Amino acid sequence: GCDCNDVEAGDLGRVQSVIEDGGGLLLEVERGGGKLLIPFVRSYVRRVDVERGEIDLELPPGLLETCESTS
Repeated sequence: GCDCNDVEAGDLGRVQSVIEDGGGLLLEVERGGGKLLIPFVRSYVRRVDVERGEIDLELPPGLLETCESTS
């Protein structure tokens, strides 16, 4: 239920679930009418504050377009 924010893109949406896909963890983030599957890796995570319900990320260019799904 944490809100995700990116340094460049701003508000990404709210985490709906954490998925173990065999290669690591993915954050399933509800965004608008679709969802994002964002790799939950140390190199992208700037801060996790569970008490405030916030995850701050610094995603590489192009990752959002690659990870976004409208289905």
